[in-house]
Amino acid sequence: MRSAQRWWLVAGGLVLAAVLFVVLKPGAGGPIAGAPEHPAARTGKSANSHLQAVRAIRVSGGQPVGGVSTISVHKGEPVLLVVTSDVRDEVHVHGYDLHKDVSPGGTVRFAFRATIDGVFEIELEKRATQIASLQVQP
Repeated sequence: MRSAQRWWLVAGGLVLAAVLFVVLKPGAGGPIAGAPEHPAARTGKSANSHLQAVRAIRVSGGQPVGGVSTISVHKGEPVLLVVTSDVRDEVHVHGYDLHKDVSPGGTVRFAFRATIDGVFEIELEKRATQIASLQVQP
């Protein structure tokens, strides 16, 4: 491998590591909390094919802002779901049996690979309120 190729590979790895650190760091802070949805999230595709699309959902008054969103991915693709809420509840990704408690004003993040195809409800479990639909295409 030539020196220039090695440099680009290392630089790309560092950028990926920095992005994942910012997105996945623990705590409710960070630029995602309360921010508008990332443009890549609307298309379901990231600007770089090796990065996963960030899907941001904001809950206000126990309801998803803008209504129930649809998240469409292909089987095998990585998913990063970020939920910011002004109410206390458990966010549950059905079918994948993923769940996390969110505090008022808090943010929870789910990072997983879409390994099961189908349509799955994402909800505030205790309120039985759907906040998104995950559609995993074969």
